[in-house]
Amino acid sequence: MIKEIVNPIFSTSNVSLKEPGNLIPHTEIATYLRITNILLTFKKGIVMKYIMKLKLPTGEEGNKLLKDPDFGKKMQKLLSNVKAEAAYFTTICGHRGGYIVINMDDASQIPAISEPFFLWLKAEIDFYPVMTPEDLGKAGPAIGNAVKEWG
Repeated sequence: MIKEIVNPIFSTSNVSLKEPGNLIPHTEIATYLRITNILLTFKKGIVMKYIMKLKLPTGEEGNKLLKDPDFGKKMQKLLSNVKAEAAYFTTICGHRGGYIVINMDDASQIPAISEPFFLWLKAEIDFYPVMTPEDLGKAGPAIGNAVKEWG
């Protein structure tokens, strides 16, 4: 399957990956391996880590939320439902808020994660894709290439 997807990329070189014994230039082999790795990773499922910034309303609307005696239980349930890896609550631009670490398999999960915060908390939300130190280590060659070309 991967060869059928990748073969059109090599059509300009008149080299077919389906025919054994063909010699392929090393640049095309590197491209093939990168694409194959991407496709295999995609097939296995990529988990992307995001930080969701949450800013709660101020004034009476925000105060009413916090006065609810079940606020803590509801927040714990919501964090459990979205499978939060971690949650940190603080002030954001003078408002109550927080940062929630969430893993997603697909961007289509954003509405399912964000809607409860919009509906219940009337929150403003931003998502930031982030990297772990391991992710940054994997990005090293790409960073090096960007520096060579653009730095």
